[in-house]
Amino acid sequence: IPNQQFADLPTEEEVLDFLRFLGHNDGIRYLTNVNVKKLYQPWRAFASVINKCLTGKSSGVDNFRLSQAQMLWGFYHRINIDFAYLIWEDFVYQVEHKSQKRSNEMNYPRFTKAIIDYFMTRKPSISRRNRIHWHYVRDDALFSTIK
Repeated sequence: IPNQQFADLPTEEEVLDFLRFLGHNDGIRYLTNVNVKKLYQPWRAFASVINKCLTGKSSGVDNFRLSQAQMLWGFYHRINIDFAYLIWEDFVYQVEHKSQKRSNEMNYPRFTKAIIDYFMTRKPSISRRNRIHWHYVRDDALFSTIK
């Protein structure tokens, strides 16, 4: 909105007080102690939406960064804060900590599919079950819908 000033962002202590107010059911002293799963359901869902929009992941992101908690604080209080700045801060954090997310480990089902994919592409004589290509690694989305 033109000519409208942004409100000051809350400090980490104010955010922690806010999360306690929302019902975080563990004693929290630092933002790193906050686990999204310990919030009440409506706030847990809202925090998951924020994480999904910023990180692209729907699971495995159980901790809040300060920028994400400040967004939740701004949404709850309906205060005009600089969301673009917070999104940028989150983006910069992800770029700076990108190498920490990578893992050299491969879980067992994915490893098995990688081996099957290797042999299926090298040996076309291997029969396929009902001519359905569910054996391939590239069909992970198909496997997840079958569950």
